[in-house]
Amino acid sequence: MKDHDSENKREENSVARVLAVLCAAIGITLLCMALASRDKRTDTLPNAVKKNETSPFSQTAATKTSTAAQTDSLLIMKTTKGTVKLELFAKEAPITSQNFLFLVDRGFYDGLTFHRYEPGFIIQGGDPTGTGTGGYVDPQTKETKTIPLEVSPKLSHNVPGTLGLARAADPNSGSSQFYLTLAPQTFLDGKYTVFGKVVEGVGTVRSLRRGDRIVSLKRVSAESPQAD
Repeated sequence: MKDHDSENKREENSVARVLAVLCAAIGITLLCMALASRDKRTDTLPNAVKKNETSPFSQTAATKTSTAAQTDSLLIMKTTKGTVKLELFAKEAPITSQNFLFLVDRGFYDGLTFHRYEPGFIIQGGDPTGTGTGGYVDPQTKETKTIPLEVSPKLSHNVPGTLGLARAADPNSGSSQFYLTLAPQTFLDGKYTVFGKVVEGVGTVRSLRRGDRIVSLKRVSAESPQAD
């Protein structure tokens, strides 16, 4: 009888030890999962917020601010040949419009020259180097910021004064350079981003030549004086 009781006691102790090991293992697993989850949130959330706050080039940032851009999409560009009023297509090209407004608000274009003129085709500017090879360089990363191509069947180079984003061979290499068409150029549709148009001052645009300068480029409100 004593041997039987001892055997039962040993079995109970063995089961208890197994249960204790299992509980400890489960506890460690849950603790590791909790720590991993906490570490993941700490690592990713600050970076995501920082990226959206400092860069105008992400899809997330563009989506959040596209509504604001639509309500303030009129610009006045003063040049050495006269004044031009521009309207941005913030709804159809939100990333490009936001990029442009980001640079406008920082006075990026003020004082830059038009470096390219093609008679009957386009006048092009927005290159800080004046060579046709430059773009906006992020002062923190020292790298040229680029944005993806945006195309819409609603938008076309079908009128003079179409505002488009210039780029290199890579469709997603647009940065700060822009062009204004001097005549319809529909063969560019689907290949280059259309993000605005001239609403006043097409004659001024047609008079621009290589070497002419952008005196200032700023936002205007509905109450601002109209362009000449």
